[in-house]
Amino acid sequence: MAGGAAKYGSVNTSAIAAMGHSCGGLEAMSSAYHDDRVKRLVLFNIGIFQDEKRYLLQEIKIPVAWFVGGPKDMGYPNVEKDYRLLPSGLPAFKANLDTGHGGTFAATNGGKQAKAALAYLQWQFRNDEKSKARLLDPKAPESLVSDNWTVEFKNWA
Repeated sequence: MAGGAAKYGSVNTSAIAAMGHSCGGLEAMSSAYHDDRVKRLVLFNIGIFQDEKRYLLQEIKIPVAWFVGGPKDMGYPNVEKDYRLLPSGLPAFKANLDTGHGGTFAATNGGKQAKAALAYLQWQFRNDEKSKARLLDPKAPESLVSDNWTVEFKNWA
């Protein structure tokens, strides 16, 4: 890390996620396909707006997770397109909660979206099986589906 400061000594540089909400999600996407240090891409309420820019999805080489605000979210139709156009075989996760574009970020500790994203990161970077089940198994305790999320995923072993 820059400067070699001691506070960076505990950062696991093999477990870096680029994450962003709305336009910040597009910035995260850009960094994910330009920086090999980024291992996961997490997008909140955003998809590529311009059809002619969707070719950029083919540049993504790491697993992608979307947390979206359902049909009321202006990013929703774009996420639906992007999810279908990801490179073949790329692991992807998509969860929708009927919140609109603002998601649940104004709620205490980021609300349901933050909790769901944390579960994703716990699964991906710490191999936490309970978190994985919460995301992928609708019958698991505290599953996203039991909390009114609509979940879709592909290419996870």
